[in-house]
Amino acid sequence: MSKTALELTLHERKAYCPARNLDSLQDEARWTEAWKIVHKIASLLRDRYRTKQIIVFGSLTNKERFTRYSDIDLAISGLTFKQFYQAVDDIELLARDFKVDLVNLDRCRQSVAERINREGLAI
Repeated sequence: MSKTALELTLHERKAYCPARNLDSLQDEARWTEAWKIVHKIASLLRDRYRTKQIIVFGSLTNKERFTRYSDIDLAISGLTFKQFYQAVDDIELLARDFKVDLVNLDRCRQSVAERINREGLAI
């Protein structure tokens, strides 16, 4: 007996849309590449700027939420105002294929810092 779309399992639905499966593979590859970039950025921040804290937050922390349109969200602390903007420039050169949003935990709203600390991943 045939099934309606609502009765199909997730596995059965994927068979009807092979392009979605390809998208999923591409998203996973991009997620992996994003994490490689994050580790390079973290090394740069620690070595050059002696950053005290680095936290990854946003869609990169959850592979299921990460898409080809996702960016890299990082929060850092321990940099002066000038160092922060120098770091932004260095990061843009290092992460050309990704948009990187950098939050200064020392200067952002307390509610933002609390949420990042609660939901993010310290690296």
